[in-house]
Amino acid sequence: MKTELQNAINHYQSLIDDQAYDQACEYFREQIEAPTLLGIGQPCLRRTGLLECLFPDGCDNVPLWKKLRTVFLHYRHSPIAIT
Repeated sequence: MKTELQNAINHYQSLIDDQAYDQACEYFREQIEAPTLLGIGQPCLRRTGLLECLFPDGCDNVPLWKKLRTVFLHYRHSPIAIT
């Protein structure tokens, strides 16, 4: 499981590096969200760090990508959800 999650995180990071934010957001929801949802401390910090990658201009600057806005409007439990 840990190797699968690490592989998923590596793929997610490659999508971020390619600035494919819509695809990265969708991939996060499909592959990374569930395994990182529960946890206190390090798992929570890791999840937050991964989500912050979707905001290349900083968390105060809401991206305009349609899929990303839709996801965060539906997943308000996330630490950096759009309100």
